[in-house]
Parts: sequence; C-alpha cells; structure tokens
Amino acid sequence: MRRLMVIAWLTCVLATPVWAGASRNFNGNADYAKASHITDYSSDNLSIAVWVYNEDVGGEWRGVVTKNRENGGGSNTVYGIWRGADGVGRWHFRAGTGSCNVANAAVNAWVHLTLTFTRSGVLRGYVNGTEACTVQLSAGHPLAANYEMFVSMAGSTTEYFDGRIAYVHVYNRVLAANEIGQIMQSPGSIANGLISSWPMTGSGSQELDVSAKGNHLTVYGATESPDGPPIGSDTTPPTGTVTINSGAATTNSAIVTLSLSATD
Repeated sequence: MRRLMVIAWLTCVLATPVWAGASRNFNGNADYAKASHITDYSSDNLSIAVWVYNEDVGGEWRGVVTKNRENGGGSNTVYGIWRGADGVGRWHFRAGTGSCNVANAAVNAWVHLTLTFTRSGVLRGYVNGTEACTVQLSAGHPLAANYEMFVSMAGSTTEYFDGRIAYVHVYNRVLAANEIGQIMQSPGSIANGLISSWPMTGSGSQELDVSAKGNHLTVYGATESPDGPPIGSDTTPPTGTVTINSGAATTNSAIVTLSLSATD
C-alpha cells in the first residue's frame, strides 16, 4: 500500500513564426479603402510600413498604400508603395519625382514593405526589414497636397491591389532600420510619431485607426481573410507541472493514463 504520485514536466518550443490569423483581401478589380487627409500626412518626414501578400504577376500597376495620386495631384505630390507593372513585377517606392525599385516582387507569399523619406533628402525602400533601394529626392519633393490616403488603389488612377494587406503603419518621421524590424514582428509596438495604424484584420465597411489620431479607413468591398502575416517568433519554452493524487489517501497500485497538452 502506498500513495501514488505522478509529476509530469511540460516543455514546448515554438521556433516557427506565430501567424496573426487575419488580414483584408482585395480582389484587384474594385476593392479598396481610404482615409481622409490629415495635416500629418504632409509632414517633411514620413514612413509607411505594411504587410502584403501579392497574388498578381500581370502587367498592371497595383497600389499598396498611396497618397495624392489624383488627376489634379501631379507627380510632384504623390508618394507611396506599389507593385510595379513590368511583367515579373517589382516593388516600387515613390515620393514626388523620385522613386526606386526592387525587382521580382514575391507572389503568393507574405512580404513586409517599408517606405521612408525626407523632403529634399533620401528615399529608402525596405523589403522584409532590409534596405533594398535608395534614391536622392529633388528639392521639396513630394509637395504637400490634401488628397486622401488609399490602401489597395491609387486615387482616380485606380491601380487596385490584388491580394491581401495587413498592419498598415504611417509615421511622421523616418523610421530607423531596427525600428522597422521591430514593428515588422510586433505591429503597433512603436508609438513615437505614429499617425495612422490600421491592423486590416476586421470586417465590414470600416477599419479602425488604432493610433491616437483615430483616422479610420472606409472600406469598399474588401473581405476579411483568415490568413495573416508571420509576425513574431516565440522561442521561449513554456513549462509547468501536473500532479496526480498529490493529496489522496494511500491506494493500491493501478495503471494511470495521462494526457497532456500545452499551447503558447
């Protein structure tokens, strides 16, 4: 006769990315979202960061996040990120008359894109947190204009994006490379200078701006997708104990079946 005690230690390691689980899906034909102009969108220093899942390899321009691409806006005012139209596709980063490109835009894969620029300074394009192209901007470009901010299109020129978009950030300052890496893995974790933050994980006709500005997007047609970008990388193993019959009276020997599971 003896007391039966079983102690099990649980260890689980998650070395692969933790998927966010949602995004907005745009059909490349008529789906888009837009936000009203605010003064901060005309700041001398700006950054746009976004997760994209491109599904198109055709020869059309596809706007990801764009500003001032209107018929009356002119090339001196426009800025944003596009999927270019050269057959195999390229990532196109633009501010005013200056732009740079990164060849071979990924298809059917999540990619993190960031545009940073200073008027009369340098424009930089980042792909998955790594600086991929740069260009010196002309004096004073892009010029200020009060057109809307678009997601998945480019104003009156349409250029609808075909694929999924998640975690759009806009800052009124130039992000450093390490900051880009941080928000790529942990969206919304840097508040300094954040002037718009749209998770793009909701449904319906409005996408909330979770920054302090509260400049919400109006959504046209885009649907919620259960697929999200690979944000985060958790390699810390959770541990715990399971004890059976720790306070029980003495018992005869017996077969015990124990099933354990853990999530993190």
